[in-house]
Amino acid sequence: MGFFRGGLVFVLGVILLLSLIVGNVFFVISSSLKYENVQKNINPFIKETITETLGSSNFEQSFQSMKDYCLISKADYYKINQDGFFEDISCEDILAKNSSAIIDGEVENFIQKTYYKEYDCSFFECLKESNGLPLFFISKSTKDYFQSKFYLALIFLLVLVVLMFFLSEEKKNFPIVLGSLVILSSLPFMKIDSLPFAKSDFSQVLFIFVSSSKSVFWAFLILGIVIIALGVFLKFWKFDKIGKSEENLSDNKPIQQKKIQKNKKKFF
Repeated sequence: MGFFRGGLVFVLGVILLLSLIVGNVFFVISSSLKYENVQKNINPFIKETITETLGSSNFEQSFQSMKDYCLISKADYYKINQDGFFEDISCEDILAKNSSAIIDGEVENFIQKTYYKEYDCSFFECLKESNGLPLFFISKSTKDYFQSKFYLALIFLLVLVVLMFFLSEEKKNFPIVLGSLVILSSLPFMKIDSLPFAKSDFSQVLFIFVSSSKSVFWAFLILGIVIIALGVFLKFWKFDKIGKSEENLSDNKPIQQKKIQKNKKKFF
C-alpha cells in the first residue's frame, strides 16, 4: 500500500511539473500580449514595413502634396489608403507635423486598430486563413484566448496540489517539494527571449509572444523560493514547538512527583 501510494504521488508530481510548465507558457503568452508590450515591440517592425512599402522619397513628395491640398481645400481630412496603413489623416496634423511624425502617428493608430479588432475565426482557423502577416496573433482576442487557458491550467494545478498533499505521507515536507517544482518549471523560460529569432515576418511577430518570459521566470522563481522558505519555517517552528512542549513536560514531572509524595504522607 505504501509503495502504491508513493508511486502515485511521484506520478502526480511529474504531471504537476509538466502542468506548471504548460501553465507558464500560457501565462508568458498572455502577459506578452498586453497592449503596451505589443505596441512597444511591434512598432519598429510596422514602421519599417510602411517605410519600405511607401519609400521614403515618394512619401516626402506625397506629403508635400498633402500639405498643399489641405492649405488650398481647407478640408478637415486628407483621404489616403496605402496597403491599409493610412486613412483619413487629419489636415491639422499634416500642417502641424513633419512626415516622420505623421508616420509615427499612423503606425500607432494601425497597431491600436489591429490589436482591438474582433476576429470571427478561431485561433487556428485564423492562422490557416492568414495571408502575409499573421497580425491577428497580436490581437486582444488572442491574449484573452491564452489567458482563459491559463486560468483553466491554474484550476487543474490547484486540484493536483490538493491531491498530492493528501496523498503525501510526509506532509511537513510538501511545501518544500512544491516550491522546488515551481522553481524547476520556471527554468525553461530563463533565456527563451534571448533565442536568435530569424529576421522574417513570422519570427518577429512570434518574438512578441515570449517577450515577457524573463519577467515570468523571475516571478515563478521568487514564488518557489518563498514557498520553500515557508515550508522550512513551518517545519522548524513545529519542531521547536514540540521540543518546548516536551521540555515543559519534563520540568513538570518532578513537581508532580513531589505532590504525589506529599499526598501519600498525608494519607498514611
